[in-house]
Amino acid sequence: MTHPIHTLSRLFAAAMLVGGCSLGAAPTAATAADKTVHIAVHAVKTQPMPAVLRAGVFTFKSDPPDYAMRQWLADMRAGVVEIDIGESVFQLAENADDAEHRARQLIPLLARIYAAGGEPVLAITRIPIWLSSRPQALNTVDGDNVPIAAIVSPRNAEEWATLVGRVVGALRSGLGRTPDIKIGWEPDQSAWQASEADYFAFYRDTARGIKRADPKARVGGPGVSALYNGKGGEGASPLLPRFLRYCASTPMPDLGLARIPVDFVVWHQFGTDAALSWALAANQVRAWLKDTGYPASTDLMIGEWSSWLAWPSPQSPEQDQPSSAAYVVSSLLAMERAGIRHAAFTSLLEQREVEGQAFIGSFGLFTNQFIKKPAYWGFAALGKLGATRVDAHSSDPLVSAVAGRPNARELSLVVSTSTPGNRALLRTLIARMLASGVTLEQIQRELKLHQLEALLAGDIDAKALRLSPALALAAEAAATEVAPLYRSSQGVRGQMRAVRVDVSDWDLDGAQLEVWRIDSRHANAIAHSGRIGPLLRQRLQEEKQNLPQGLLRRVKERGYSDEHITMFKQTMEARNRDAALAERAPSERRAVRAIADEAQRFIHERLSTIGSDINAWPELGFKSSGAARRTGQQIEFDMEADSVVLLRIVKP
Repeated sequence: MTHPIHTLSRLFAAAMLVGGCSLGAAPTAATAADKTVHIAVHAVKTQPMPAVLRAGVFTFKSDPPDYAMRQWLADMRAGVVEIDIGESVFQLAENADDAEHRARQLIPLLARIYAAGGEPVLAITRIPIWLSSRPQALNTVDGDNVPIAAIVSPRNAEEWATLVGRVVGALRSGLGRTPDIKIGWEPDQSAWQASEADYFAFYRDTARGIKRADPKARVGGPGVSALYNGKGGEGASPLLPRFLRYCASTPMPDLGLARIPVDFVVWHQFGTDAALSWALAANQVRAWLKDTGYPASTDLMIGEWSSWLAWPSPQSPEQDQPSSAAYVVSSLLAMERAGIRHAAFTSLLEQREVEGQAFIGSFGLFTNQFIKKPAYWGFAALGKLGATRVDAHSSDPLVSAVAGRPNARELSLVVSTSTPGNRALLRTLIARMLASGVTLEQIQRELKLHQLEALLAGDIDAKALRLSPALALAAEAAATEVAPLYRSSQGVRGQMRAVRVDVSDWDLDGAQLEVWRIDSRHANAIAHSGRIGPLLRQRLQEEKQNLPQGLLRRVKERGYSDEHITMFKQTMEARNRDAALAERAPSERRAVRAIADEAQRFIHERLSTIGSDINAWPELGFKSSGAARRTGQQIEFDMEADSVVLLRIVKP
């Protein structure tokens, strides 16, 4: 399916207040741009590398393209890998036996992720049409191709729980364990076509089926599209705290549980700054957990995230730029400080495409032609640090640093400069007010956009505004925390940064120093778009010409008859493919779906030959681009704004 545009909370949206920001000019006083960034590295102070710093990704489909998955696992230290099984295992299943069979087909991929050190998380997001409470609703959601029948309540809760249990049992028997399972996907949005109460019941019944099959399995939710989003349109209060209250007050006596289990809390977060926003969000979720009686130590997971500066447009240019790599590194370090355990970046492969164009600013670490973007290399840089973390601290809140010991001879450091934009900081300002207990409605009623901008810029004191006492206190606290970050950002935006690294307890004499960069000239495919574009169009034209014959040959090699191929063509040409498919006999539906899967695999194989050839260009790789300057135990180098540097110190 095509990934729908995420509708973020009005907190994070133009509908709330955030339009074109007209914040004041940069301060004229001395700024951080005038200062060298100091990073202290203490080589003997070590601990295990946190799980969230391992590369986490949302694969989107349960059958990610083989080239992308192989490359990802080879280049990264794999972390959480979220896989949506709603379509492949449940929606498309003909019956319970077929659902169980489909689940078993996932086992090789899941085992491969485990073998690479990763942690798969499965998302149960849909139901079979034959178990739907609205089986005739085959029309699709606007902007997507998911039939409404698959994203409503099941007609029979017990039958649904039993089906889920069978699927979990199949996975457990094949893997020897049950992956973590996320229940639902953005139930505050059109991805769930029933009520909020229906989603809560769906979570309950899905959790029941999972826990029956494996009492030790971990379940979590609700995966809202933004932390403060609610069901019901503009002005709706946050769904997440009500979800926790419902689960906390609903016993499951058949399982001997006093409340519905929430082993981890999931939400999505886009377009926020990399410095403050993650801690604000994590602290808010912990407060909600505490209020409802769940442990404040409950695991926190970001189900999807990216910078997404151009929201609500699905195409955001920075997603193809080195600044996205810097956002990745700085955000993950901020998440680690906030105590967030897992984060799945959106997404492995782009979910949209513009024919003939490689760089369209879409979500994804690979373009649709499998070209690796700078954000991909941001994750890879962290993987170069190994499993042992070394103590490292930066003097600048806009420059993040993390060090590691990949082996006995090497000490490595990753440094990122990520400068938040005005829009992201304005969202953080509002989030900080909400964390103080005021409501979104209060903020919108009492504050104008220009007043929020003035608070952020430090041009006005909250006390000077005619606000209710609670909002005045919240605005003052928010401005005190966020305005300094705004001023610092204004002072360094677009500036080169001088970095000095002081290394203790690691002798630098004779050591080889390497600087690996992700910036405008290094590990940056879009910088070569002038060469990539014509080549890509030529190769795509060649593939397009050869596609019909090649695909026909592949399908026939797989044993499908001319009759099967004709049925596939007729279904693909239908106005409503799901309705056309539903009219066919079960055996015909299976054949059509199998051919569709084979066609998609074949197309991905052909596209990956283009991407792999381009990725092999030496100038696109992430590698050493020179040495740093060393004086005694100090190392110095310069780096671009919104870029990433990997410093490798290797003893002879």
